[in-house]
Amino acid sequence: MEDSKKQYVDNTAQLSSAGLIIRQKEPKNLEAPFDRIDSYLTPTELFYIRSHFPTPTLDRASYQLRIDGAVRHPFALSYEELRSIRSETRVATLECAGNSRVFLVPQVQGAQWELGAVSNAEWTGVPLRALLERAGLAEDACEIVLEGADRGTPKEEPVPPDPISYAWSLPRAKAIQPEVLVAYQMNGRDLSRDHGFPVRAIVPGHYGMASVKWLTRIQAIREPFHGYWKTSDYAYWASMDGKPVRRPLGEMKLKSEIARPRVYETLGRDRRNRGRSEHRWWPNLGRGRIPRPCATACVATLETRLADTEKPGAVHVAGPRQGRGRPDPT
Repeated sequence: MEDSKKQYVDNTAQLSSAGLIIRQKEPKNLEAPFDRIDSYLTPTELFYIRSHFPTPTLDRASYQLRIDGAVRHPFALSYEELRSIRSETRVATLECAGNSRVFLVPQVQGAQWELGAVSNAEWTGVPLRALLERAGLAEDACEIVLEGADRGTPKEEPVPPDPISYAWSLPRAKAIQPEVLVAYQMNGRDLSRDHGFPVRAIVPGHYGMASVKWLTRIQAIREPFHGYWKTSDYAYWASMDGKPVRRPLGEMKLKSEIARPRVYETLGRDRRNRGRSEHRWWPNLGRGRIPRPCATACVATLETRLADTEKPGAVHVAGPRQGRGRPDPT
C-alpha cells in the first residue's frame, strides 16, 4: 500500500500547463483548481481528468461502437452514423468517488484528491435508451456493461492475472433513463482525448466511474456483472444476513464544498466584512433533497468565525472542510 501511495503523491504540488493540479502523471489524473472556478459550467480546460490506464488513441474514421449481448438485433455504429442520430444536450456533474480523499484519517491509497475531483459540463449525444431500443433489449437483461478502449493492468491489489479493459455496468433501470447519454461533445465542442474522444458515456447522478470514456462496446447481460472495478476498486464492505459482502458504488451522495476561502487560506481582519460575498459554495447533485439548515450550515459557521475575528491584526485560517447533507426523510 505504501508503494501505491507514492505513485500518487510525488507530484501533488505541480500544475499542468492549463493550471490543473497533477495528482498522477501516468495514467493522467489531474484535479480542477476548485477555488478558481467561478462559472456554472466548468471550462473544459479546467475540468478534472480521471484515468485508470494510459489514454488510448482512437481514429474517428475507423471508430466502431458495438451494441450486443442480450439483444435481438446486435449492431455497430461508426462515429458519423452515431452523430447522425437525433441528439440531446444535458448538463451533468461528474465527481470522482475518491474526491476529498486527502482529508481522510488515516490516509488511504489512491489519488490524493482535495476538493477538485468534481466538475460540471454540458454534454451532447444520443440517449443510451435509443440505442438499446434499436438493438431490441431482451426482457431478461438485467445490466448494461459499458466498455472502454483503455486497457492495462491495475496496480492496486488484487491484481488481475492479465491486462483488462476498463468496464462498468449500469442496472437496466438506470440505463434506460432518458438522461443517460452516449456523448460526443462537451461544452459545445467535440470531446478531447483526455475526456473520452471520440465517444463516452455520461451517467448523471452516479459517480464518475460510471461515465466510461473511450466507449467502444455496450453489452447487455443476463447476470450481474462482477468485473474488477465493481468488486475491488469501487466497492465497499456491507453486511447481508450478518455476513460481509462487497457492494459496488453507484449513486452520488449528497455533499457540499466551500471553494473560497481556499483550504488553509489566511484571512485578515480587513477582509472580514467582505466574507459573505467571497463565499463560493458548491452542492453536488446526489440523490435526495438538502434540507435548508444543512444547505446553509457550513457557510453560516464560517461567517460566524469570521465575525468573531475582531482584534486588530487577527487572522482566520480556513482548514479542510466539507458539508455533507443527509437526504431529507420527508
